[in-house]
Amino acid sequence: GATGATGAAGANGTNGLDGATGATGAQGVAGATGSQGATGLTGATGPAGPVGAQGPAGAVGPQGATGATGATGTAGTAGATGATGAQGPIGLTGATGPQGATGAQGPTGATGTIASTTVVAGTATGFGGSAAIGDSVTSTANCGAGAKLVGGGAIITQGATMKASLLSSAPNVTSGSPSGWTASAVYFTGATTGAKPSITTYAVCGT
Repeated sequence: GATGATGAAGANGTNGLDGATGATGAQGVAGATGSQGATGLTGATGPAGPVGAQGPAGAVGPQGATGATGATGTAGTAGATGATGAQGPIGLTGATGPQGATGAQGPTGATGTIASTTVVAGTATGFGGSAAIGDSVTSTANCGAGAKLVGGGAIITQGATMKASLLSSAPNVTSGSPSGWTASAVYFTGATTGAKPSITTYAVCGT
């Protein structure tokens, strides 16, 4: 017989379950390198860095050539006069001067009354170990009671290296009737080691 008419469409069936995830595909081929990008703008200047540590000293450079002589400067004004210096030490005893001319004959003196003379030695006086140049020591010789001073003098005994010279020698009073003789020595050179100089005074006494 003849084909029957098409029947009405049936209702949609329910969706089936999701299929399992497929395997990861192979790595694709690397793309070509892109072209150089444009230069970026210059950035702002950064802050100054901290000062670095002091570097080692450089080697000394070669000696420079001598410079030309400068022109002579004008003379300065004279300075003020300095203060007077301290008194210097006593100088050495000078050489004996030439013999002076003979003086005129003096008048005859009165008849003397000195019957005899005696030489009296004073005590020898020496320098100490702490003596300084310019220091002096003194020795005196005195006539006894009833005797008159006729004259006097002194002898200096020198030390090993320390030397002294006569500073003064005279009667022990400058007027009237002296009764003795006094003399002084002054230390003027040499070290104070060893024996020290001493002075002994002598008085010539008459009776």
